[in-house]
Amino acid sequence: RMQSMMSRISLFGGILAQVRCLHAASTHRLGQHVLRVSDEVAQALADNTPVVSLESTIISHGMDYPANVETALAVENIIREEGCIPATIGILNGQVVVGLSRDEIEVLGNKKLPVIKTSRRDLAHVLSKKLLGATTVSGTMIASHVAGIPIFVTGGLGGVHRDGHVTMDVSADLYELGKTPVAVVSAGVKSVLDIQRTLEVLETQGVFVGTVAASDDNIQEISTLQFPAFFSRNSGMESPNVVTEEEAAGVLHANLSLGLECGMLFAVPIPTESDLGEYVNEAIEDGVIALKEYNITGKDVTPYLLRFVNKATEGRSLQANIALVKNNARVGSRIARHHKAIQLNQVRPLSTVGKDANHQRLLVLGGSVCDVTMKMNNPKFLPSTTNYGDMFISVGGVARNVACAAAKCDARVDFFTAFGNDYFGNMIKHDLESHGINQINFAAGNDDVRTAVYNAWIKQDGSLFAAMADMKAFSFLDETMLANTTVGEYRIAFADCNCTQTLLNNVATSPNLDTFFVDPTSVPKTMKIVDLVKEMHSNAPTAVKLMISPSEEEFDYICKKLIPEHELIMNPIDIPGVIGAATKISSLYPFLTLIVTLGRDGVVSRGDDNHYVHFPSEVVECVESVTGAGDSFNGAVLAALQTGSSLSDAISKGISMAVHVIRTHL
Repeated sequence: RMQSMMSRISLFGGILAQVRCLHAASTHRLGQHVLRVSDEVAQALADNTPVVSLESTIISHGMDYPANVETALAVENIIREEGCIPATIGILNGQVVVGLSRDEIEVLGNKKLPVIKTSRRDLAHVLSKKLLGATTVSGTMIASHVAGIPIFVTGGLGGVHRDGHVTMDVSADLYELGKTPVAVVSAGVKSVLDIQRTLEVLETQGVFVGTVAASDDNIQEISTLQFPAFFSRNSGMESPNVVTEEEAAGVLHANLSLGLECGMLFAVPIPTESDLGEYVNEAIEDGVIALKEYNITGKDVTPYLLRFVNKATEGRSLQANIALVKNNARVGSRIARHHKAIQLNQVRPLSTVGKDANHQRLLVLGGSVCDVTMKMNNPKFLPSTTNYGDMFISVGGVARNVACAAAKCDARVDFFTAFGNDYFGNMIKHDLESHGINQINFAAGNDDVRTAVYNAWIKQDGSLFAAMADMKAFSFLDETMLANTTVGEYRIAFADCNCTQTLLNNVATSPNLDTFFVDPTSVPKTMKIVDLVKEMHSNAPTAVKLMISPSEEEFDYICKKLIPEHELIMNPIDIPGVIGAATKISSLYPFLTLIVTLGRDGVVSRGDDNHYVHFPSEVVECVESVTGAGDSFNGAVLAALQTGSSLSDAISKGISMAVHVIRTHL
């Protein structure tokens, strides 16, 4: 009987899914003139890249100009740094725009034109009259759902206003959560509202509410975690549920899988250092008195109170508001990444993968790094004083970047790396898990290992100004750590030159390995490539095909070491000379294929006839950052080779990926 009932449920779920697909298709056909999805967001959705939507009322009504626009762009950058694509939503020229451009964000935020706060009730009015509209939580949820984005980040949720049980002033956000299946990530409910009654309404609407525990919270802190109150980590209200970022993604996936027509609220406590606690309560109470005195009601209440509190706290509440929005963006992006990994069913323990399956997987060996990136606000660096700019912390490293890029291209990746039992190490571990990458033999939990950190200064044009690195962890990337892994079970392996020379040599001589792809990593480490080529040549003939992907400077170094009589003109780049030098080297070392990356000048490598040719790159007018483009190129090439593509096809896919990264910094 139970089996029969489950079969009926499964059948019903399938029919319901088909109905929703038909409804969604109909909605898009009917709404194609009122819904505009940006090219970047549309491409991300098509590529299964996680997307996080953002509301725009915080731009138009939540902060003054220019802090509102600066914060909006900073939040988008944080989402990109976390490996997702931001989709800020607003209404312009009679269209709901999913993925506002910078200029469009400026229009909503510069206060030059009137902007309407647009909730569910306002959408038709604003669209029909082609007014400027900034979407509230309710409006953003509707647009997100229609566009196929299941998660969105905001500052604080609307709710039941103080004395709402008398005035019936209850935000439409709460009712939208009861009818639209989108997860909202916020710093709880705005502290100017009646939080207890708001939670009661959410319960009545059947909305899951969970406070998100930070990865570094201890068990005792998690067990006593309260529901947050926007400016304060603690509202005095017990949280209905407490979840980790991974668990939040699981709840979201289960909610969508069940087809429940309701959203969920993931409440993120404000960072401890920005918590205003009791300090802000007196200002809020004074603001509530002012509301009654000036007879301020309806949708004007929250903006007025926020401005009142900011003035009363001498700007501290604004800074706290900015900090919590940025923190919500980080947490929301991680939940989105975990959710996407669940959707793609990528995360599988290595122990379940047999030898034959390993042959279909990609082995990546090398460095994982926490990148601290600073983008300068001024065109000129000022020595011996403070320089201001935008700072981001993200996970990087050549091999890690290559592994993640390959995983985004649907390759199944096993990753051999090293990082410490520290804060940065935990960041790397969670990052790899969220990308569905299996970690093998990594040196984690060893107090002798300190996670590698790379600090880059980026100029306004996106190019590198200077960098500093602590890479002592890479000394653990040696052959002893690889002892329990049979490299020969893989068809293709990749390594960066952060690995020791002995490890590179051992992989290159592994039986049954077909292709060994190596990235020089930097000019000083390119000597490892030269030594590897000579070592393989001394053991020739070798069954392993060696591919290396040097930059123009690294290729110049290789030429000087392997064919010293050959001189290259690298500025400007002599492409025929590069082709000639690559041909010469491969004639001396037949097992070697060069893939020379020349930046905006494209790539030189073997074509379909096995001769070296030039692969031009698309011209990129707007460069967000060139950082990571080469690693993304390598990852896409490897993923294509793993599926049996020819080298020329793989290079074309790699160039497309690199161009995408340069444009979006994703």
